[in-house]
Amino acid sequence: MANFSDGATHTINQSYSDGEQIFISGGSTVVIDADTFVPTNKWGAVTSSTNGFLRLVNTGTKMLVFELNAKEDNLRIEGNSKLTTRGAFIEVATGDGTAGQTIDFSSVGSNNVALDEVHCIWIEETPGGKIWPFHTLGDSANDYISLPILGTTGQAGIGTGGSYGGSGSTIDTGRHFNFNRTTKVATFGNGTYGFKIPNGCKAYINNIQIVSEYNSARGSRSTLDTSVSGSLDIQHCDFGSSIYMIPQNATDITLDYVAVCGFMQTRDPYGHLKLENFVLSSDTRDNEQYYPKLDIETTQGTWEGNNIYVDSYMNVTSNRNMVTLEGYGCKSLKNVWAATNWKNGSSRHYPITTTNFTDAILENIYAIGGGMSCNNKTNCVIKNVKVRATPFDPQPNVALASWSTGQYMFNMGGTNTNNKLIDLVQDGPLQFGSGGANINVTSSNTEVYGYYVNSNWNGGNIGAVGINDYADNTTIKNSEIVGQFASYAVNRQLDASGGTYDNVTGTRRSSAPRNVDVNMIPSGGMNEYLGGSPWVNKGISLLRKTNVGANVGAIEVPSTKGGSRAVVEYEGGAFFSQINYTYLESIGDSYSIASVKPIRGLTGFYDGTSYLATSGLSHEEVEISFKMSKAGDELPSTWSVITTSGSSASQNIYTQMQNAFNALIDYDSNKGLNFAFKIKNTGDAGALKGFLAYNFACTLDPAYTAVDASFTFEGGDATEKYEVIKASDDSVMYTFTGTGTHEFSLGSNYGVDVYFKRYKFVDNAYVLLVNTQYTSQSLDYGFNGSIKLYTGNEVQTASTDPATIWNYSTRTTTEGFTSSDRDTLNKGLTTGKFLALK
Repeated sequence: MANFSDGATHTINQSYSDGEQIFISGGSTVVIDADTFVPTNKWGAVTSSTNGFLRLVNTGTKMLVFELNAKEDNLRIEGNSKLTTRGAFIEVATGDGTAGQTIDFSSVGSNNVALDEVHCIWIEETPGGKIWPFHTLGDSANDYISLPILGTTGQAGIGTGGSYGGSGSTIDTGRHFNFNRTTKVATFGNGTYGFKIPNGCKAYINNIQIVSEYNSARGSRSTLDTSVSGSLDIQHCDFGSSIYMIPQNATDITLDYVAVCGFMQTRDPYGHLKLENFVLSSDTRDNEQYYPKLDIETTQGTWEGNNIYVDSYMNVTSNRNMVTLEGYGCKSLKNVWAATNWKNGSSRHYPITTTNFTDAILENIYAIGGGMSCNNKTNCVIKNVKVRATPFDPQPNVALASWSTGQYMFNMGGTNTNNKLIDLVQDGPLQFGSGGANINVTSSNTEVYGYYVNSNWNGGNIGAVGINDYADNTTIKNSEIVGQFASYAVNRQLDASGGTYDNVTGTRRSSAPRNVDVNMIPSGGMNEYLGGSPWVNKGISLLRKTNVGANVGAIEVPSTKGGSRAVVEYEGGAFFSQINYTYLESIGDSYSIASVKPIRGLTGFYDGTSYLATSGLSHEEVEISFKMSKAGDELPSTWSVITTSGSSASQNIYTQMQNAFNALIDYDSNKGLNFAFKIKNTGDAGALKGFLAYNFACTLDPAYTAVDASFTFEGGDATEKYEVIKASDDSVMYTFTGTGTHEFSLGSNYGVDVYFKRYKFVDNAYVLLVNTQYTSQSLDYGFNGSIKLYTGNEVQTASTDPATIWNYSTRTTTEGFTSSDRDTLNKGLTTGKFLALK
């Protein structure tokens, strides 16, 4: 045994016998520096205990392979000890742009080392450009799991009978190679199946490897463990599939340009954990009957993740999670590719599950091979999420009945509060038994922007619903739900309360029974209306009728009990029933409803049939009338009666409605239309004679975008002007008049830094009062905060925010202003703050 316990630094300059153990303690450091000497022996067990430090250094062109002698030999880093590696990339090839390019690893580095295993190769996307990790698909001729890059049939893979089509063709889905362990040659794809190495692009590997004797039972492999209080600071190092990675109870862990194969779990780290450019690939020699492959649990300190690439095979027969990330202490998780290559067509998995994140940003997540599961989130932003079925081509085409149910493309489980979901996108064909997205009943205040799902891909039905909303106060805006889902495009559950759906495209009928503002969401044909029961506190809605024609919609007037979203009046004996009908059982009974919010996105009325839905009443037996005005104007005082012909439920009332619409002066579809409706029983008294809904056929603005952001301006009055200025070039992005809350469409301006100006109209010109150029903020979806723009004595009389008052009372009368005050005072002159002196 090589025992180092004297507190000194020892640089290895000789080879030892195979199986030589290393024991480091007492503040001692052992260094293996490839620039000095590369040992050729295989090491026995390595233990760093009580302040023992092992450093592997390789800054040159040699290959440093730290190899353990047998599967029973472990790496134990514990008791305030640390394992450090400082490696680098070494170039192994240059792309020639040809199909099936190979790289020979039988002689690598300036010391000509033959590599028995290569599971990660880093390759430039363009010459000198971004470097991506390519993952091994193993030795397809010899491994337990056969995954030839060009595809096969009848083997372990994707689809009916366990077949798959081959690696994908894009940089996101085709980063694969096969590695023949006998010839030590890696073979890449042909551009159709597997991404080719582009011409002139460099290929690299890490110049440090830590490996051992391979054992097919992962729990019996050489173990890397940090329990208790060990630390890892690993840069540019590959851990072979022979290393069982379980750094538990660590102090600090940094893994930067680190690649592992098969599995890694870290539990209870209590310092700082950092995964940067981290790669995990499949161990195709194993049966892969375990999960998850990357597991971060019960973090006690802080952690962060950036550029995490997991591409792994899962040979299990029920729903499992491949990547599980617990977010205690994590504020930033970004650029995560999680690809599950599963065997059984009858089971599906979540490639990535995240749980217990608070005040965090999760962005640029690519889930391949299943959906993304998000559980227990508070005040989080989840943005730029892509989902597709598999990295292999062609995509699976398994009958829906053979796929397990109960999984969504994107699922929010657990308890979730005040979260924003931005740009959740289906990126390729997939099939899920339950549907696109699910916002569960224990969620609240969820905002969804830019959601996209397409059930037409792959010729299949993605599931029951495009998006399922069980939650209170959900906002869904500027989203697209394509295809015929089994139940609904948007499905609002009965007990959900509050929320807004605005500008959701699609063809399938939607359900929105109560307590939600609806504008421009899909609803099938003209004779279809929003599903769900009972219709309580439901307003007049603008619906898309894509099944009728492009840019065709309907103003849906519902029978509803009324509430904050609609002004409802009953005359005579009219009354509302809990089965959605308003009953007009006597002659003269009437029901009227007026919109509280304007209908936005309507451009006129449609020259086609509108539709009346009743119980026992026809057009000849009722009188229908309406009022309309542009947003901001009062509705007319008198009703306009609609003239119909015959008893049919479908009537063309285009001319009358369009003439009334044309009379509106300076109408703006983005600001919208006020609308009111009245129906009176004039000819058929009797029990259960009732009204359900009326669809006024109309035309829609194809360029309409829902407002998706807002400010509240404080300081000033209703006549003053407020500008939102782009910080990078001082251009005016938005202009508003008057204090209070103003809505606007964010569009491509998400994340742009802005500042504000306030103007007062004096002598026929606007005079600048406040400029906040030195205190910019980023534009966000939803509410962007209260912008305090007080000036002069308003700072004292109108503002209660201590941060806006500069307190000078601590100075003596003889001290005066000092030079250190100049920046504060100058800033006050431009921002309007700090101008009240005491």
